[in-house]
Amino acid sequence: MKLNKFVLKISAALMLSLPIVANSTVIMIDNTDTGFSSVGFIESLYTGTTRPSIGGTYMVDQAGTQGDYAIWDPTNSADWVAGIWQVEMNWTAWSNRASAALLTIGSGLDTLFINQTINGGNWQDLGNYSFGTSGSYVKMDDSNSSRGKYLVADAVRFTLISAEPTIVSAVSAPACIALLGFGAFGLLRLRRSK
Repeated sequence: MKLNKFVLKISAALMLSLPIVANSTVIMIDNTDTGFSSVGFIESLYTGTTRPSIGGTYMVDQAGTQGDYAIWDPTNSADWVAGIWQVEMNWTAWSNRASAALLTIGSGLDTLFINQTINGGNWQDLGNYSFGTSGSYVKMDDSNSSRGKYLVADAVRFTLISAEPTIVSAVSAPACIALLGFGAFGLLRLRRSK
């Protein structure tokens, strides 16, 4: 009988934790990670505390030669799914940075400008976006930068807000129904036993 109650408690706990597990996906791409690529940016190492970077390094581009860019693309991650994602960016701020660095979110989802002279060393919210399984990225380029100002490419963080609904295949449907039914049964049994 004790084993039966234990199994019911575990089933109930699993059922209650399913929504939390499903919405806890975070993909962080640093300038040294797979998913980051750039043209015309060079690596910079800063060890001070006034301009902290993720991982201790960041990439820098001085606007003088146009056409340079950096891209953070999370779609190669095993955790990537189509859905609504919160996008945040970290950079190192300083007075010699671009005050209107151009960002493109995805394939035409949004264009925005960030001021890299302020708010360094903290995750800055860029908004929530509905991404598909491809064409989902953040791109920074130097087309809007003032001459002599630096663009800083450090890290971008994608946090899943809600995944697009998917069709459950016929093979996995019985297993899902059985788990949910067993969990519901466990919740009812626990409630009655109190």
